Amino acid sequence: MLLENGADPGQRDKWGAIPLGEVNSAAGECIEHPEKVPLLLELYRLFVREFGDELFEDLDRRWRATSGFQGPPEALSLIQGHFFKSYSDLSLDVRFKRTMTLDDWWVRASPSTLRIAMGGDHIDPAAYLLEDDNGETLLYRIVQSMAVDFAEKRSRDNPKWRQLLSEAIAASADPCHLSYKYGRPRTPLTEFLRYFTKNWTEIRRAGYKFHSIIQSWALELQLAGVDLEKYGAKEKALLMSGVVDPDVYIYVGLQRSGPGIYPGKGEHLHFHFLSLEFGPSPKDWKLWASNPVDELVWQFWGMVEKREQVMPGTWID
Repeated sequence: MLLENGADPGQRDKWGAIPLGEVNSAAGECIEHPEKVPLLLELYRLFVREFGDELFEDLDRRWRATSGFQGPPEALSLIQGHFFKSYSDLSLDVRFKRTMTLDDWWVRASPSTLRIAMGGDHIDPAAYLLEDDNGETLLYRIVQSMAVDFAEKRSRDNPKWRQLLSEAIAASADPCHLSYKYGRPRTPLTEFLRYFTKNWTEIRRAGYKFHSIIQSWALELQLAGVDLEKYGAKEKALLMSGVVDPDVYIYVGLQRSGPGIYPGKGEHLHFHFLSLEFGPSPKDWKLWASNPVDELVWQFWGMVEKREQVMPGTWID
């Protein structure tokens, strides 16, 4: 009704967000509510005619709420059908670039979304060897999205993630490939850890220990056909030599989980990876890291147990 009476579908708020961007942002929160998908599709359909392609612009240059597709797979098919006569006939390079612009902040991509973005059920093995401007490969998108799903315990897509990962490894995707997107090099493993720990609840339940997370990663690689000992030796060498960024920042506070934090509710603390243990079995894998939460506890009890200090010259003195 509003649109029929002259409302501007491209009106931006003070943050630069347009209505389609808000629909897209909310769509990620509806991932566990399939009954809401028909309504989401109608909203996408209302706004996609003029602004749908904005969801594929560079996330690093635009406000998060206005770009980075994170809706259901059906909505991605809708957008493709509107802008392209035959999306699957586009060059592999174009399809790869569009896939790499899917939301990479909080990540709502499913295995189906990634396949649709690449043009269909079958992904050309050559796609796994392509790199974007940041040095990231398709393996990074798979790992980032898979990590969020695993942390959220959305197990229904596990077989599909494993199939994608197996295809990538079979196509010679390098699990130790270096990306320079954030300055210091990262590997798929360190991205898996960073995206997994976006779920603050799970890492908190684990006592801010990374062993179970890295064992999950090792298991997936083993199922994909990776020799864990050879891979582990190479990954450890990259980590211990300082080539790979060994730092991750994890939110510690009152909120349970989410893509953002509220002021005064907590802060992001610095965890530093110290050492990696590996072996032929996923159970052999352990990742040691500094724990700033333990350090805060030590400071607290230090203040409790420390004798009260009296400043000379005060009234108490």
